[in-house]
Amino acid sequence: MAMKEINKYSDISFEFQEIKVGRKVARIKFIITIHEASCILKDSFGNNCLNVCLPRFVVTTPV
Repeated sequence: MAMKEINKYSDISFEFQEIKVGRKVARIKFIITIHEASCILKDSFGNNCLNVCLPRFVVTTPV
């Protein structure tokens, strides 16, 4: 539920994958994507001046 709401209403979306050792979940891998509209910096006049987006990155964490 929370994942669907974040993906729908925020400027990022994410998914995750369980990394298992045997039947046990040993790590969780998060794939985070930043939507293009949130990546553009504006100058003091409101003009687009720089796109600093890292469109996708991955974080793996132990459980």
